[in-house]
Amino acid sequence: MRCRLVFHSLLFLFLPFFSAQADYLEVRHAATIRTEPSENAQVLSHLTVGTYLRLLDDKQTNGYYKVPDQVSKTSGWIYRTLVRRYPGKPPTAESEAMPTPATNCPTKLEDCPDIGCGGDSELNKLKNRIEKAQNHSPKDWSVTEIAEQPNDTPLGWHRGGDRASIAELGEGTPVSVKGYVYYYRQEGPEACNCNIDRPDSTDIHINLLGHIPEPEDDKSETVVVEITPRLSPEGWSIDKLKALRKNKTYVRVTGWLLFDTMHGASGARATSWEVHPITKFEVCTATAAECGQGTHWTDLETYSPQ
Repeated sequence: MRCRLVFHSLLFLFLPFFSAQADYLEVRHAATIRTEPSENAQVLSHLTVGTYLRLLDDKQTNGYYKVPDQVSKTSGWIYRTLVRRYPGKPPTAESEAMPTPATNCPTKLEDCPDIGCGGDSELNKLKNRIEKAQNHSPKDWSVTEIAEQPNDTPLGWHRGGDRASIAELGEGTPVSVKGYVYYYRQEGPEACNCNIDRPDSTDIHINLLGHIPEPEDDKSETVVVEITPRLSPEGWSIDKLKALRKNKTYVRVTGWLLFDTMHGASGARATSWEVHPITKFEVCTATAAECGQGTHWTDLETYSPQ
């Protein structure tokens, strides 16, 4: 009996270790491994999209995962938003399609093909779509309706594979969504944009909330909508987004519904479904009720914040 208790105690102590060993990370954006869990720490190595990493610690530290670094032959840290976590061992080329590594990417956006450079070329093509959704009778969807879409990839689908089964769930639907800018940021280099690291060649990520923001709200209630550099009229600026967020201004975005298989529904979003790309961005210049009747909308490119 005593030996059994000791064994169970030891098993309890080492359970986190074993569970961590059963998880792995897939790099979803051009990323770095650093010596410490801080953006100011020294860079150990640079990683391309599609790299798999074994997880060394089940818990995050300051938003970073601890992983092995093949260059320095030590351990290091990678930021959580640059990767996606999966249970089990990393897949092999035989068991799952591997994302294409980024090599010899163009350095100008005008030279970047719609398949991007690296990563999932089928997903990249959808993110780089330039056809305007407003010309295809977009459906009015709420933030809640998007968040309630089925959030699991279809059985049998693999990264890099044909997306017909995802299209059957609604991917590619032209939609218009109303809400409030809860959060925004200029993205860094991504495979869809050929990993170019310039503000004029990267997406602008926006978290849209379905109601007027309150202090108790967080990103887990939001849906992500993305401005892409191929469809970014002059005037769709970070400064305007800042004003819209500060003033809690009602907005309407029109674009294509996309299931971003690069991301899971975590605390940073309610769902993997996005409006991506945005092809029309409008601002309400009256009350939300009046704009809800279809009037008092102005295009973001001509809007002047008060």
